[in-house]
Amino acid sequence: MPFCALLHGRGPLVRLLGSWPMRRLGLYSYTFYLGHYTLIALVQHLWPGIGPLPLMAAAFPLTLAYCWLLYTTVERPCATLRRRLTDRPGRPAEPSLAEGARAV
Repeated sequence: MPFCALLHGRGPLVRLLGSWPMRRLGLYSYTFYLGHYTLIALVQHLWPGIGPLPLMAAAFPLTLAYCWLLYTTVERPCATLRRRLTDRPGRPAEPSLAEGARAV
């Protein structure tokens, strides 16, 4: 029930979760999931003995940059190509998260 209240609510938490940075993180979430451990391992390799907080402080921005790079150079162009190849006359356009996030 609390999640349903968030979906239909108007409070500060709803505004936070619907903000531009959170929607952008949603676009990057799968790439983040796939790539975060690799970048954590890279930071640990380059900086042996790093503590957990400095590790997070170093790996998080690197991971976000990696996600942005993959999203803009791979995911979005592939989604555009897929839509171009699968669009047929008379068929309603498929909604796109990438297009919606870019327009906001």
